[in-house]
Amino acid sequence: MLSPWERISAPPVEGISAVPSWTPDGAAATQLLPSRPELVTILLVEDDAGVRSGVRRFLHGSGYQVVQAATGSSALQLASGLGPELSLALIDLRLPDMLGDELWRRLNRQIMGLRTLFISGYPPQDLPVLPLHRQEVSFLAKPFELTELDHSITELLATR
Repeated sequence: MLSPWERISAPPVEGISAVPSWTPDGAAATQLLPSRPELVTILLVEDDAGVRSGVRRFLHGSGYQVVQAATGSSALQLASGLGPELSLALIDLRLPDMLGDELWRRLNRQIMGLRTLFISGYPPQDLPVLPLHRQEVSFLAKPFELTELDHSITELLATR
């Protein structure tokens, strides 16, 4: 059986990407999502190499440009090189060198109003206070389904 992070192979169809999804009995199925016509660059900041790799593969397979970092400091360096080309940041809240909310504040000094999706497997009481009142900021609890990730990103990209 395929893991949720493995892409299901299908013949390419113009405008459609095959994305893994799972039926209630755990069997793999294929879900078709429209490809992204515009160039969207996502900064993925996740210290767990397995999660980072799986999410990167999913995002790339969904038509996004993905730049990845394992630490907050490397994410800041990458973001400074991207500038306004950066469409969205996907940030784990617990990084080895800083908390995700601190990274968000520092990224926002470089790119005001940067759309950001925070992710974490920690319980809400162990998380920092997040600026979820802002329309360009959202949160997704781990573990999540890839369709939930896609939906959250699509909603954030629709803001402005």
